[in-house]
Amino acid sequence: MITASAPGKVILFGEHAMVYGELGIATAIEKRAKVTVCELDEPKIVVQSKNLPTEIELLNKDSPREPITKAARLALAKCDKKGQGLGIEINSAIPQSSGLGASAAIVTATAAAIMQMFKGELDMMQVAEIAYEAEKTIHTNPTGVETAVTTVGGTIAFHRGKVEALKTEPLQLIVANTGLASNAEAMISKVKTYIEDPRMGCTLFSIGGLVKQAKDAILHNQYALIGNLMYKNHDFLKNLGVSSPELENLMKRAKDAGSPGAKLTGFGGGGSMIALAKDPDVLVEALKASGAKVFKTLTGQSGVRVEE
Repeated sequence: MITASAPGKVILFGEHAMVYGELGIATAIEKRAKVTVCELDEPKIVVQSKNLPTEIELLNKDSPREPITKAARLALAKCDKKGQGLGIEINSAIPQSSGLGASAAIVTATAAAIMQMFKGELDMMQVAEIAYEAEKTIHTNPTGVETAVTTVGGTIAFHRGKVEALKTEPLQLIVANTGLASNAEAMISKVKTYIEDPRMGCTLFSIGGLVKQAKDAILHNQYALIGNLMYKNHDFLKNLGVSSPELENLMKRAKDAGSPGAKLTGFGGGGSMIALAKDPDVLVEALKASGAKVFKTLTGQSGVRVEE
């Protein structure tokens, strides 16, 4: 029996623009998904989780939109263990459909646990590749940033599949979840329609330019500039039509409570927003007053790991 865990994530800058090849910045957060695997005598994969509505049991076949068993079968193939039966137990502290990378963390931890069980070591490149392929079962064309950051951890700049670790001091973030599911496919489709208007298309390039400024500000720990750029990034995303009344309400509350910077994180429509905090407790209470589920986190947390 082996347990591995992987972190959730937030996009600090550049969501949606990354879909079109622009630079983005993501970071691993403290909430994690744990996955425990064990061998079964029968050639089947059984997934159990309090985070899933039903038990999944598949006999040597894949469900077209089930990423966990996809990750398991890919990992088994890498270990020359095709047909091996597995029991998979998931315990995730990351809210589902919240823009915080719950699915990416689960498939990353699944791949890592299986590879540790049968190979005795982790090849991070292979873990990331498996997780990315598994994510394709639920996202038509994922950028790869989510599985990259859940694998390597820290804070990363991501551009066309290339990952650059950013060495920087952790930022104190407050994360507020609206409780509304974020539908990535719907939001990507909406942006695709918007940018058919050349004026809207320019917004994506503006986001790309802003992310370059943000990368430099993060590397030099320019806290005030990071915050200012977060507000600007949010305004661009709002113009692309991916905010919502609930997210805007949280944005207003964060600003009124003195947050130096805030924005939606993920693909929007619902999901979560993030805010920098001068006084974390004041900001938490202000955001909780809206009914949102709120927690504190530091950026730059560790990536996938095998648990003792």
